Amino acid sequence: MKKLLSLLAATGLVATTSATVVACGDKAPDKSSVSFLDNLKAKVKEIAEKGYLSGDLALTAINSDVKADHDKGIFVGDESPTAVKQVLFVKAELETNNTSLKITYKESKADSSDSSKFVWGDEATFTQAITIVTPSITANKTATVQTGNSVDVAYSIENPKPNTVLTATSANPDVATVTVGEDKVTIKSVGKEAATVDITLKYEGATDFVIIVTIQEEAVSPEITAPGKQTVVEGKEGSVNVTVNHETTETLKADSSDTTIATVSVDGKKVTFKGIKAGTATITLSYTGAESVTFEVEVTPVASIAKIDDQTVKAGANGSVNVTINNGGNGTLSATSASTEVATVSVSGTTINYTGVKAGESVVTVKYTDAQDVTFKITVSAADPIIGNVSNQTVKAGESVNVNVSITNKVEGKTLTATSLDESIATTSVNGDVVTVTGEKAGSVKITLKYDGATEVSFDVQVTPKDPTIADVSDQTVKVEETIDVAVSIENKVGGTNLQATSKDESLATVTVDGDTVKVTGVAEGEVTITLNYGSVSKEFKVTVEPKGE
Repeated sequence: MKKLLSLLAATGLVATTSATVVACGDKAPDKSSVSFLDNLKAKVKEIAEKGYLSGDLALTAINSDVKADHDKGIFVGDESPTAVKQVLFVKAELETNNTSLKITYKESKADSSDSSKFVWGDEATFTQAITIVTPSITANKTATVQTGNSVDVAYSIENPKPNTVLTATSANPDVATVTVGEDKVTIKSVGKEAATVDITLKYEGATDFVIIVTIQEEAVSPEITAPGKQTVVEGKEGSVNVTVNHETTETLKADSSDTTIATVSVDGKKVTFKGIKAGTATITLSYTGAESVTFEVEVTPVASIAKIDDQTVKAGANGSVNVTINNGGNGTLSATSASTEVATVSVSGTTINYTGVKAGESVVTVKYTDAQDVTFKITVSAADPIIGNVSNQTVKAGESVNVNVSITNKVEGKTLTATSLDESIATTSVNGDVVTVTGEKAGSVKITLKYDGATEVSFDVQVTPKDPTIADVSDQTVKVEETIDVAVSIENKVGGTNLQATSKDESLATVTVDGDTVKVTGVAEGEVTITLNYGSVSKEFKVTVEPKGE
């Protein structure tokens, strides 16, 4: 039986069916319509067409991945055949084109010395093309990012090379920068305006990959600026202009939390509210895309001015009256005089100040925001008379001085009076507005002026003594070498002052003084003038000198 099988194998007869021939002894492998060499070629082709970055890598794969498969008639290494036409993989070599492999193999045959044994035949070769692949970058070709933000773009490397990394560059780093991660690139917008920039991805052996990045200005949501608290009076309207930042084509809306207190309407960005009754309502403003905001509207009662009593004031004088405002708020108080030639008015806070100008009446109208006007009357009476100040006076005893007195706001039928507190020193008389003061004796006295309705005015009068006087002295006659006594009468003497006498020609007569007596001595015949002096007062008399008598 063994000889029969060997003979069949030697003659190359192979059954074309899947029937198995059973032998008495070793079992031979199944044979099919596909030869064992075809099986080896199929295995090599399968490995070679997996795709390699280089021929060397394919060569390494063939040498390591072709393994024995006896069922398919493939043997490797020093394995021995068990039948004819089995195939021994010997080696694989890279051809010079680096794109195909030369495969060396052997086929088994019957041993010529022992037909029951099998041996490997001579080496033979066949060529197998290698599928060479290159790396490629896969990622989205476009990306969009808002200014100031970042975006991640995932990437993958097909057919990656060992120890090779992806790099990325920005065509304009002032617009966008890029960093590389393990499986993504991060693109960050650094500019402030919309732009487009190319990000280039590079990988050794791969075609550059460009990501077109569109940078958009950051979309900003609309934003309502909330108004502050508003105040309105019952029955009145108020309004506020609302600012919407980053507005769109949407419409501003407003709602009142309590329409019994305040209603609200909108015209564009102008919000108008109306006070219905006293209280506080919350107004909610809304705008599509924006957060709603609120503000309060306080409705205050209608203000009123309390009754103001009529006022009286004298011309030139001032007065004031406090005004009570019921339900007052932030309103403004004002007052107007109908006759400013009679009285003027001004306002300070809630006080009305007024000034009388001249006798008469003036109606004052008082106003307050949103309140009913109120009036009161100011009656101005004539101003009190005023005596002008008088300076202190000096007068000599026996003399008089006229003092003009100024009187303003005179009253018809009223007269000026003047009184001396000591008439022994000075007396007074009045003629119209002129006061005559007469000095009586040396001293000081106060004079008081009065005028009905006016405040008294006083001034001091200093009375000085009368000037000294020398009584007239009659002319005298004296003989040569004769002395006569001439008595001198002096009135209003001043202590410490002495009478003095001088001769204008002592060759005719000489003089000496003894108290109030002047002694005249004739010297030579003739006529001479004698001068008497007492303080600032002087007097003269003549002396005739006659010949000496027998």
